[in-house]
Amino acid sequence: MSLITYEFNRADNAGEISQFRATLPILQEHYQGRNELVLYLSGKLNINGVDVDGLIFKEDAIVLVEFKNYAGNIKAQANGDWFHDSERINGGAKKKDGSSKTVFEQLKINRRALRDGLAHFTKNENACNNIQALVVFSSIETLQLDEEFKWGANAWVNVTDIEHMGEELDTIKAKTRSGQSIVITPEDIFEFIRLKGLDERYIMTRYSDTNVMPSDLFHEEQPHNGDDFSPNVLLAKEMAENEKNKKGLHEAVALLQTMMDKMQKMADEKDLIIQQQKAELLQIKADQLQVASTSNADITLSPIELETETIQLIEEVKAVEKEVEIIEYKIETTIESKTQTPKKRFGMKQKILKAFNVEKESMDDEQLDLIGNTIDKSMIIAGCAGSGKSVIAMYKAQQILDSNGDVILIAYTKSLNRYMRQGKDNNLEGRFFYHWLWIDQGMPRADYIIVDEIQDFDKQDILQFINAAKKCFFFFGDTAQSIYRAFGKQTMTIDEISSLTGITVSRLYNNYRLPKPIAKITQGYLGLTEKDDKVREYSESLYHSKENALPVFIECQSKQEQIDRIVDLINENKYRNVGILVPENHLVIEIMNAFTTANFACEFKYNAGYNDSNNKDTLDFKSERPKLMTYHSAKGLQFETVILPFYQGAYNSDDKKALYVAMTRTYRNLYILYDKVLNAPLKSVPERLYEKM
Repeated sequence: MSLITYEFNRADNAGEISQFRATLPILQEHYQGRNELVLYLSGKLNINGVDVDGLIFKEDAIVLVEFKNYAGNIKAQANGDWFHDSERINGGAKKKDGSSKTVFEQLKINRRALRDGLAHFTKNENACNNIQALVVFSSIETLQLDEEFKWGANAWVNVTDIEHMGEELDTIKAKTRSGQSIVITPEDIFEFIRLKGLDERYIMTRYSDTNVMPSDLFHEEQPHNGDDFSPNVLLAKEMAENEKNKKGLHEAVALLQTMMDKMQKMADEKDLIIQQQKAELLQIKADQLQVASTSNADITLSPIELETETIQLIEEVKAVEKEVEIIEYKIETTIESKTQTPKKRFGMKQKILKAFNVEKESMDDEQLDLIGNTIDKSMIIAGCAGSGKSVIAMYKAQQILDSNGDVILIAYTKSLNRYMRQGKDNNLEGRFFYHWLWIDQGMPRADYIIVDEIQDFDKQDILQFINAAKKCFFFFGDTAQSIYRAFGKQTMTIDEISSLTGITVSRLYNNYRLPKPIAKITQGYLGLTEKDDKVREYSESLYHSKENALPVFIECQSKQEQIDRIVDLINENKYRNVGILVPENHLVIEIMNAFTTANFACEFKYNAGYNDSNNKDTLDFKSERPKLMTYHSAKGLQFETVILPFYQGAYNSDDKKALYVAMTRTYRNLYILYDKVLNAPLKSVPERLYEKM
């Protein structure tokens, strides 16, 4: 037996929704396979006239759950206020004089109401008379717990955070005043559900082991809470809407099919014309380049000359592509003018999600809640690589513009800035800056300032962002991906930024990019810890990618063999979205020169320093050519296939975090190439977790 979860009407506070949803996969995994039945009720639960955040029935206690959306240093006391750092934590209810009750005072009120209210619905009087309480914070760095809560009459109060909720529940064991242990059987739990009349439509089937439920409490064919919403009225509403539109459904389908056939025919005609034009233009250019290469066949070029030739070649190819784009535009304009069929236009949310490899249907409640929030208060959003931070940042920017607000979106690197601008058909152009460009243009102010990868900035940078925001700011980041301290930059962690601004962090826990086979390695074998490096241990329930290809480790005998293997991998598999990532800048030029000699088309970014004239950048994220850059330049980007050549190991925390960033850029395939010896930390990875070539 394991977990059964009910969620009733949504809580008013988005933080409570986020916290409750974050506990579900953690408790599901914690209780999975155990010989214990646990009932978890949440969602503004009303018992005896009092709304509580949550209630848990387990074999040795009934536990009142109170969510507090705070993180950091927590002080909990029986006499007086509770504090998050120096900030008072509101208990919730008001006193007669208008002041707020303390957390402990509110717990006592809720406990008393529960004790009286539950007595009508369970025969286990001992459990009702000895209800325990668990206050759950977003995350706790340090906890100062009043001695009153550790012994005696107040020992029923417990404090933990989301991540350690399961372990803390194991320590909670209610006893009577005579010291007799409380025992709650599965029959007691099922009888409570019956007597309380809990509607089975509110069962969270995704997080419940419904196989253990009696047939009168769970009917599989009936509607239940899905993954994304609570109220069962949504189902009735949708059925009523379907009935209303039923009459015209067949006509709509026929019309849609006709439109699709017509558009497909136009698309086929357009593609044929474009391919013919492309072939002619590229053949002309190929003939020109062939003549040039033949005339210079006996000339040996130096590395610098090779680099210059490479850049010139890329510029010529870009010129050809520009001509093709002009032709495509003319053809599309001609086709559109010949038809009266209107083009389907998608909302900005769908455009952004599609551009960043995210489908709306796959988004979880935390993401949708943040997207749906208003823009009238500043926010700090933290989430792992692949949790959707950049998607939400993009949508927030468009949301503000749609409300006639002035917004600036800032990323640390030029690469990430350019990558985020790849979304089509939006009016965000001109509102994107990479950090140094924003500084060079005088740090322009706006109503709203949005910053992605906020963990890459120091305190002075962050204060400048805050000062530039006339109304609100939105910071997105992940402390685990902070890799610039190795260069002497005193960046701030997400929790430090929260303390600086006084804004509670909203956290995203689910990962939709990284395949599970790769996550098992990045989270478990790079030597990064949750305490020091903020890299969470692997938890399968948090990774939702359907990709299952094992990462591939390739042993080579030389650098040249590694370069040859890269070319073969891309050509043989016809990969079209590839990131080739290396630890250091000089390797970018070394590989690029080798690619030029092999006539292998590739774009690259070489960074010799801020405003250095030797900087080279030919990246175009709208093309299908492989992208070559350093681990650091790839921060925030994603590729279908990531290739990491010249792997020589990572031995300190900074190098390991840079490797972590590089490995988490992929959403499908990962190849790691090394010379003869597989060095730490990857040498500790069990062979069952990867393929060898």
